[in-house]
Formats: sequence, C-alpha cells, structure tokens
Amino acid sequence: MVASIYTGTVRAYDVVTMLQRDSHPTALGEAIANYGRIFKTPHILQFIDVDETYRRDIKDIRNLQENRHSLARSAENPSAPSPPE
Repeated sequence: MVASIYTGTVRAYDVVTMLQRDSHPTALGEAIANYGRIFKTPHILQFIDVDETYRRDIKDIRNLQENRHSLARSAENPSAPSPPE
C-alpha cells in the first residue's frame, strides 16, 4: 500500500477511503493504526524519560517550526494582528 502511494500508482486519498466505512476505520485500518502506535511508543517514552538533551532538542525544533508558521502567517496577511505569545 505504501509503495503504491510512493510510486504514484494509487492516490493517498483512495487508500484512506479503502480503510474507512462511513467515517469509521475498517478492521484493516484499525490494525494499521495500531501498528503505527507500536513504533511511536518508544519515541514518546524516550521523550518523557530523563534525557534532558533530547527534550531540549525537541523543544528547539518545535520553536523553530512555530516561528516559521508565524512568519508564514504574517506574510499571508501583513495587516492582521499577531497572535498573543
């Protein structure tokens, strides 16, 4: 499935549609979601663990992303007031 999306054989929209029925995930869609959670768990555990350096790196990345989004928002609408910080 992922390879088909990557090569452009199938659109991501079509895959998501196949994995849902009436806006609820099918059994296969639920299984894929759970499979993704397995790999996400070690990352979260490492993040909340005592590794201060890792947490600081994540915070720096989040701040950089927020600054980029803020810049993009101000470039899209320069007359709009900036959100409170």
